[in-house]
Amino acid sequence: MLTHTGHGAQTEAGWNGIGIALGCARSDKEAGTVVLEKVEFAIEQLLDTPHGWRALVRNLVARWPEAPASELVYVLVTAASEIESRFAEGHPERACAARGWRLAALLGVDFYAMDMAGLP
Repeated sequence: MLTHTGHGAQTEAGWNGIGIALGCARSDKEAGTVVLEKVEFAIEQLLDTPHGWRALVRNLVARWPEAPASELVYVLVTAASEIESRFAEGHPERACAARGWRLAALLGVDFYAMDMAGLP
């Protein structure tokens, strides 16, 4: 459970209000819970450290090496979207959302380039 309070955004309730279907990445509830855990991890990394976003993708892969590539992009997009929905326009934390969107785009392009090159 997240308890980020850096700029007053996170409370004891955590980020469990994330508007994602728990089973959308895979068919069973357990897998959906793991996706939610990844999203929460990504939100923590984007918000809690000034440069945590730089290692976010590497940390996601290290923690969940079995995660499908498309799921990692989904996790980043969902985390960025959740941050945007929690903070008003102009709030300093919105920059964290922009970093999440940027990481998702870069990761998606990397996966596409790997696919075009025939890499696994």
